[in-house]
This record gives sequence, structure tokens and C-alpha cells, in this order.
Amino acid sequence: MFVEGDLVMIIRSDGMGIVEGAPPALVLRSYLGRPSHLLNTPDNMRDRTFVYDILFMGKIERSIDGEWLKQISVFRRR
Repeated sequence: MFVEGDLVMIIRSDGMGIVEGAPPALVLRSYLGRPSHLLNTPDNMRDRTFVYDILFMGKIERSIDGEWLKQISVFRRR
């Protein structure tokens, strides 16, 4: 699970490593929800998981499944 402030890389669609040449993304928010690729399917509670809003390449991407992210640094609150 990621927290606000973590830096993450985006995982390739085949799950075989990170997207080459892509910059890191910043986790803005984490919450229980439905991943964006499932938003247009009928509501089903088992599809609910922790999802993340991230800042990636200057845009805010919403409801990103954690399976598509790989942590590269941890934000520590003091």
C-alpha cells in the first residue's frame, strides 16, 4: 500500500517491469474504490480495492490500481 507523497513508477501492461523512459509519479491520495479500468462495469463489492490518485507527467490520474505501480521512495512524516 502506498501513502501520499510516495514516488512510484508505472508498471507495463504485460506486468513485466516498469515502463521504460517514463518519469516517476507522485501519489496524491489513497482510498478504497474501484480501479479506473473497472469504473464502467456493474458495481461489484469484490472489485473494490485500494486505488490511488497520482500526479503523472503533469496530469492527475484518478483511481489507479496499485498493481500498476511500483514504489521507488517512501514519504516519511515527522
